[in-house]
Amino acid sequence: MKKVLAVAYYYPPLGGAGAVRLVKFAQHLPRFGWEMVVLAPKDAPSGARWEGEVPEGEVVYTKYMDIFGPLRKRASHLAVPREHIASGKKRSLKNFLAWSLNEFVAIPDSRIGWYPYALREGIKRVQRGDIAVVYSSSPPETTHLIAKAIHRRTGIPWVAELRDLWTQNPFYPRTAVRLRIERRLEYRTLGEADAVVSVTEGFLSKLREIVDGKIPLFLVRNGFDKDDFISIQTVRFSKFTIVFMGTMYYPHEDPSEFLKAIGNLVKKGKIPEDDIEVRFYGVNKGYWSELIKRPPLSKIVLFCDRVPYRRSLAIQKGCGAILLFVRNHSGRVPVKLYEAIGSGRPILAISPERSGEPVEILRSLGIEVVSEPREIEEMLLKLYKDYITGGSPSDVRPESRALQFTRQEAARRLAKVLDRVSSATDVKREPMVRKLREEGC
Repeated sequence: MKKVLAVAYYYPPLGGAGAVRLVKFAQHLPRFGWEMVVLAPKDAPSGARWEGEVPEGEVVYTKYMDIFGPLRKRASHLAVPREHIASGKKRSLKNFLAWSLNEFVAIPDSRIGWYPYALREGIKRVQRGDIAVVYSSSPPETTHLIAKAIHRRTGIPWVAELRDLWTQNPFYPRTAVRLRIERRLEYRTLGEADAVVSVTEGFLSKLREIVDGKIPLFLVRNGFDKDDFISIQTVRFSKFTIVFMGTMYYPHEDPSEFLKAIGNLVKKGKIPEDDIEVRFYGVNKGYWSELIKRPPLSKIVLFCDRVPYRRSLAIQKGCGAILLFVRNHSGRVPVKLYEAIGSGRPILAISPERSGEPVEILRSLGIEVVSEPREIEEMLLKLYKDYITGGSPSDVRPESRALQFTRQEAARRLAKVLDRVSSATDVKREPMVRKLREEGC
């Protein structure tokens, strides 16, 4: 069995969507002839921690340095000008200092302090002679700098994966100077990869602008793990319960029309108030507090804490319907869309757009996407009637079609990419790469 060295910041004990993807690859790649050796930081900062089982396999944990740690410590001893203290600007000065550190030191990102430790341990691991490919997964983009350096020093083929865009990411604004620096860095970095992988067609379209046809691009989607839904114990609800999981990106995801539709149906007596419930998991109710503070919504809508990954699957598997807000925004297809498909439960998909990658995925499985307030009410009522009659779900998901969106299929696709780059014994590097090396980059 061939081995791939995966440079991954997010891996247990760190959690998050990135960690789930890497864990699933570690679980499923062996059936396609690849074993993953993970290179990950030990005791690194992260907002989420892993809660669940970790697959067996080799993990090389390395030291990690928080670059802001010593800088913050030194910054705390810097004198603040008296005129700033007198004018109440001490806080703004500290904010400016923090911004400056992030702007000019944390390039490409705040995880750059991991680079020297990961590079040293990564090269040591490759030198044992059993690694066939180096694979890096971002964000953070520091992983690509590490993998590129390992690739250069060892000659091992390298596959770069972008789970999100780098400089083209609209949710990560940059100053003009920072953007120029990172665009050049992105071009020079990805230009040396043997292959680039991303998770949506929209992202691949954007990445073609970066690699300009010189590096092969491959689609390896996110997905749902069918084994997870088989093994979990379903959460049961006593009434028709609609659930929404995870972060809600307002204004791109706005539940206002959905909540109004629920209220209208209850007021008209078409759905009994005591037989319906809406649960938002991990969502702040701030934007919609005015809308839900009066009956009937005040008695129907609940905002719940974020739950661990497997618990979220159990809730989705047992609910009456899953709420999705679908936008063709910046090429994204949210992981929650795939998990909703995997649950086998009815999906209430709301989108202001009639086309786009997420919409097309749902329609390919026979799942209707609604847009207008009238359509939302009609779909809600249809889902409720299916629930009380015990009839078939309003959307039909042929299993043969849904299998293309599984984690198992993603592992198969990644294995094919690894096979391709590892078997290229006489790879002819493109002119762009040769030029980069001539420049000493």
